[in-house]
Amino acid sequence: MGFSEYMFAPACGVVRYEGLTPEAASLAEPAGVALDMVKTADIQHGDRVCVIGPGPIGLMAIPMALRSGAVKVVCIGRTRNQARLEAAARLGAEVLATDLSLIEHDELHRQFDRVLVTAPVSIIPEAISLLAYGGIISYIGIGAGSGTIQFDANDFHYRKLQLRSSFASPALYYPIVLNMLKNGTIPSDIIISHRLPLKDIQEAMTLCKEDKGQIVKVVVVPETDMKSNKGG
Repeated sequence: MGFSEYMFAPACGVVRYEGLTPEAASLAEPAGVALDMVKTADIQHGDRVCVIGPGPIGLMAIPMALRSGAVKVVCIGRTRNQARLEAAARLGAEVLATDLSLIEHDELHRQFDRVLVTAPVSIIPEAISLLAYGGIISYIGIGAGSGTIQFDANDFHYRKLQLRSSFASPALYYPIVLNMLKNGTIPSDIIISHRLPLKDIQEAMTLCKEDKGQIVKVVVVPETDMKSNKGG
């Protein structure tokens, strides 16, 4: 797969879509990941939800959490993630830009019923400090580096906390998330910030790597005559 010129896939795995641009439909895979994370968290009406990591998956989880009954969603990201945090606010979340450990944010301690983690697993011990009694962490962040973490199991036990891993396999949610994209529950124009033609794929990769403050999601479109633009 990846950037191969051709790819073979079994016909039984194909999900047709209508009423969406190919760019919007390309969000179905990460949207399915976000939906699995939200479902794993078992968000209840009135829950306070924190999303750690304002990447495309975390951003798409915001309207899903609100639709699931969350009364409040706070999205936390690094200060360099300016465009993504602005997108989070447009999607209905309160935002916090910080480069400090979450443990240093006393005002956040034990304030959330659910925490959704899309950052590397090393942040989970910090995320635990945000949970109220009986709270649940749902995480998908794997990232680079060690997958080993340490936390106070006694505190975890007596506060009746739960840590749940989310892994959207098998990929069952395409029909649901395609409908969310079609009906505007997930606004693709907020998620997709840049569209570039296939011939400029190297520029797209460079944008993703070096211009994190200005991008939300970069989509490469297989049209060689397309002019590079900032999508809306």
